[in-house]
Amino acid sequence: MMTSTSELAGGSHLFKITGYSVLKEVDIGKYISSSTFLIGGHEFYIDLYPQGNEEKNEEFISLYLVLNSDDKDLPVQFDFGRRHDRKVVYFR
Repeated sequence: MMTSTSELAGGSHLFKITGYSVLKEVDIGKYISSSTFLIGGHEFYIDLYPQGNEEKNEEFISLYLVLNSDDKDLPVQFDFGRRHDRKVVYFR
């Protein structure tokens, strides 16, 4: 008989961006990365593309949660949020 268990880990990371207006001058497809952070024993970081990750997305920012590991089969559920005036707005 085979059994499987899942361990649920929670956490958060604040990626503070100072001088965002300057970042809007970055070329499409160029990004900045957050510092690494640990959740559930796994190391992650966030990539932010201020002008989008490709030309068709140039009017939007692109955000990627990146697992800093060769283990690409890790199931992850996450939300991104924006903090403004001490309120957090989440994006799914």
